[in-house]
Amino acid sequence: MIGKREITVLDEAYLKLANKKIIYVINSGGQPTASNSARVLATKSAQSGRNVMLCDTTGESEKDTKEEITAQISGLTIKSVSDNFSVLTETYGASFFTSKTFNLTIKELTDRFDQVFVCASNKNAQLGLMALSELAPSIVMISSLRKTKKNDIKNIKTRQPIDLLFYD
Repeated sequence: MIGKREITVLDEAYLKLANKKIIYVINSGGQPTASNSARVLATKSAQSGRNVMLCDTTGESEKDTKEEITAQISGLTIKSVSDNFSVLTETYGASFFTSKTFNLTIKELTDRFDQVFVCASNKNAQLGLMALSELAPSIVMISSLRKTKKNDIKNIKTRQPIDLLFYD
């Protein structure tokens, strides 16, 4: 859905996220997955020359990534997709957000990369938001007019303002 949007919508999203260090992408019932949306936004950022990392807690990006291992951070493997776009593997669901080394991992990633994109499904969205709250991430939410509950949006807004809202 995001890839099919007009280029101006992606450009506006890119400009809004350009100066953000950590971008947290949440799916709350929308058509595209959080993983696909995060990959589109991260790719757009990487095309501009930024060094970008994608932490996909849904596991979808890991299935699609067959590149070579380039490094390790806190026991997690980094795979390089291109010169300035990498994917952190083995970051499944709640275990990534609740690990003892989570804060250290995120700090190392923000020191090493220009932007870090973290994405989660609706199931782990609140947990990820609590784990990232002290880092004040930029929130991107994918929703649907008939599937997203107003209460979900309200709960997220009480913790952190939503920077971008995509809906289908």
